[in-house]
Amino acid sequence: MEKLNLDVTNRTITGKKVKTLRNQGIIPMNMFGYGIDSKELQCELSQLNKVLPVAGTNIPITINIDGETKSENICFVRDLQWDPISDKLLHVDLYRVDSTRTVTIEVPITLSGTSNAIVNMGGTLIQPLSSVTVQGLPLDIPTEFVIDISILDGFEKSILISDIEVAESITLMNPEDQMLARVLPPRVEEEPTVESEEGEEGEEGEEGLLEEGQEATGEGQEEQSDSE
Repeated sequence: MEKLNLDVTNRTITGKKVKTLRNQGIIPMNMFGYGIDSKELQCELSQLNKVLPVAGTNIPITINIDGETKSENICFVRDLQWDPISDKLLHVDLYRVDSTRTVTIEVPITLSGTSNAIVNMGGTLIQPLSSVTVQGLPLDIPTEFVIDISILDGFEKSILISDIEVAESITLMNPEDQMLARVLPPRVEEEPTVESEEGEEGEEGEEGLLEEGQEATGEGQEEQSDSE
């Protein structure tokens, strides 16, 4: 795994005045967590644009604070604040951890390959989980889990948590039988049954004949009654 670094400096400007920093291409940051009180920092936006997309929230970043060399700052990105209108980065929160203690964190899942059940059988791929929870030392946390879906060559097969291969230093926290991916068969729609017009006309004709017969019977009964 590539080691990520950010060179930052301590920040003295706070509150609404941080807008002047952003106008200069500098983003305010806060670092908190293991062994420290909250520290107010700042970093050039150009650096953040390179590191943050790679780090996500599960890759540790080494924070190098200008003028401080006594301790190593291993951090995860905890939160990013964005301007809702311009979509520009406003603020970064970093969570400091102890590199010798385990952490629990979400690792994304990426599906790769092709499935015969999709390509040749018209199935639809479903992926109930986009990430899994793992526990391990900060520097051992994987970037992502890449899952090959080529084994899904039929509708009866599924990929489960137990199918993920991990290093001995990493523990998967999800249930082993939890599903990661499966291909569903194509949906078959039944055509509605439509009665023919001839059948309907035939039924109407029979009803008409029956009514006429009933009337005729009634007339015959009246004539018989008169003759008596």
